Amino acid sequence: MATGDLEGNLERLRVQLRTIGYPHPVDMNGLREGNTASILPLLHYALLGYSRHVSRYLSENGYALFAKSDSRFVEYTLKYLREEYAYRCPLTVAQIFSRGFAERKILLVYDVIQVCKRKHSELVKQARQAQQARKIVRRDATMCNIVKNVDATTMDTLHVDEALSLALEKVLHAHRQASDKITTELEHGPDFAKQTEEVSEIEESQKDNANTQVKMNSKSSDEDTPPRSVELPMSNTRRHTHKNIDTSNVDPSLSHCYDKLRTQIVEVAEKLEKLIFTLKEDVENMASGMQIRLTSLESQARYLEQAIPLKSLIERKRPTDYSSLQPYIYNPHVINPSRTNLLHSNPEQISTRELISNIKARCNQTRELLYGP
Repeated sequence: MATGDLEGNLERLRVQLRTIGYPHPVDMNGLREGNTASILPLLHYALLGYSRHVSRYLSENGYALFAKSDSRFVEYTLKYLREEYAYRCPLTVAQIFSRGFAERKILLVYDVIQVCKRKHSELVKQARQAQQARKIVRRDATMCNIVKNVDATTMDTLHVDEALSLALEKVLHAHRQASDKITTELEHGPDFAKQTEEVSEIEESQKDNANTQVKMNSKSSDEDTPPRSVELPMSNTRRHTHKNIDTSNVDPSLSHCYDKLRTQIVEVAEKLEKLIFTLKEDVENMASGMQIRLTSLESQARYLEQAIPLKSLIERKRPTDYSSLQPYIYNPHVINPSRTNLLHSNPEQISTRELISNIKARCNQTRELLYGP
């Protein structure tokens, strides 16, 4: 910022202090007078209190600002600005500690805040990138550990389809060649078979020579010119079905590879069957346990449904409800047996012994309902 506007620069500094969240009150009069005691707390907070990333960076790169005297603190601050950003302060250390130069000191604090904000954003970005890299490395390490812990047979079966298809193609090609040879010998004799082998060898040699000539003449052209081929009466060999194929001419390495793949597939299938069987057993056990729990819950719900209305009736202590629940408690000597409300019946018609027996019977039935027989 340009000099000559003390109040404007002071207002800009106040805005920057608000952006970095300076928690203490600012001595505006001391800043106008150029008091060092008003400037040092601002520098200290901008360099050490605003960002832990900036303070860690300063301590790791040799700019020790903690536990220093005021003069050493200002010297290391100017050194940091000079070496990292080629910032030349117009004031010396003695001028900073002297009275005056208020606008220059305000501009110094403003520049330090700007530098710290920029450095904070750079360090935060680097820390975020390093954290993402650590996550990727940790994920790769976990994947490597998982791959190491997997059984070798299971690792072989991961690409079993591709290997099996290639092996089958090779085996079928070998079988086809052997069957063609056998059929040609049966139809035309062994001399014709030898002749066809010689012709095929000649064709292969011609193809190799043509390819080498094309590569030497023109390297830019990718397609090779097809050589002339000798036409042979091989159409009849494809018409017949192949029977009694001689497998002696098959490559033993291919057969060994095929056998190995087949054994691995069988082992994997057995393991899968075992896993499926164990999973079925676990599911059946869980289903049976859940069924048992469900039946017990249903029985408890029924018991509660039967017990809760009876409890409410007992709390009400209404003999009419008991009479409706227990119809056999009525006295046969009652004049009108159609009555069910004992409250309005004549108490003299019921003896005391019968009342006691009825009460005991009701108590026993209530106990059985609540606690079981």
